Amino acid sequence: MNMQSYKKPLEGQRALVTGSNSGIGAAVAKGLSNAGAKVMINYVANPEMAENLAECIRNNNGIAITFQADVSQEDQVQAMFQAMIEEWSSIDILVNNAGL
Repeated sequence: MNMQSYKKPLEGQRALVTGSNSGIGAAVAKGLSNAGAKVMINYVANPEMAENLAECIRNNNGIAITFQADVSQEDQVQAMFQAMIEEWSSIDILVNNAGL
C-alpha cells in the first residue's frame, strides 16, 4: 500500500471525549486522533494533564483542544458543546467516559 494514498478512517471527524485527561479517556482521545479525528479533551480537574495530552496529540500531527466542564452540571455541558460547535461547526463522535 502506498503510504501517500492512505487516508485515516476518521479524518474530518470531530470527537468529544469526556473525562479524557487521564486513563482510559486519554487513551481513547489519542486513538481517535491517530485515526484522524480532531479531539476535544474534557476535564474537570488537573488542567495541566489535559494540556499535556493535547500537546502530545499536536506533536503527533493531530488536532486537539481542551475544555474544563463538570459533566454532572448541565450548564457546563451545554457550554462545552457550544464551544466545540463554535470551534469545529459540529460534533461527530461523543465518548461518555467521565466517571461520576
